[in-house]
Amino acid sequence: FSYRLGAEGSGLTLGGSPADGLARARLANGPGRLRLDLDAAFDRALDRTAGEVPPRPTGAVIRAIELDWAALRLRGSGSVTIGADGFPDGTVSLDLTNWQGLPPLLVAAGVIPPDMESALTRTMGQLAALSGRPDELSLPLTFKAGWVALGPLPLGPAHGLVGVLNEGRARVGRGVHRDAAEPHVVRAADHAPRDLAPIRDQKRGEAQSRNTP
Repeated sequence: FSYRLGAEGSGLTLGGSPADGLARARLANGPGRLRLDLDAAFDRALDRTAGEVPPRPTGAVIRAIELDWAALRLRGSGSVTIGADGFPDGTVSLDLTNWQGLPPLLVAAGVIPPDMESALTRTMGQLAALSGRPDELSLPLTFKAGWVALGPLPLGPAHGLVGVLNEGRARVGRGVHRDAAEPHVVRAADHAPRDLAPIRDQKRGEAQSRNTP
């Protein structure tokens, strides 16, 4: 069962300690824009019973991912499969402009530890210099065997998706109805998951879904 999913938010800023981290690094706290367009596959339909027996995600084709944050511009697309253990396997190709803003943003958002920032910045700088375009960079984001890497640099273990998705399965089950004549609009959750940095959205994004068995 495949669903076309999309979400977009603008006027984004980080809150709490991530905002403090950006301030210490003298980096702008947005405003940012995030857009996601993908085809997500599950082993069963996201229907009224999804809250009782949660569908397992089996993969995704990422049509587009776009992130604009201050001067940073990120564009990506790719595909991943998701095993029974919940870990993704696949590659997302990323095109970066003004990539220098990415490592400190990843640190501030808690994606990578602070001690990785210099190594990531150095590696990305060397690759950009070799390309002859010092402010532009194209790199694969690779998920394999439970790990994630950006280009040649390992970022650490990938997070399994099954537990995260199961936590919100009731909301998804209520928001998507396979037998509806028109796809419903699924609004973003009011509260971010506890293990993610809080993000403020001045213009609430919406997600649309379409079921393709």
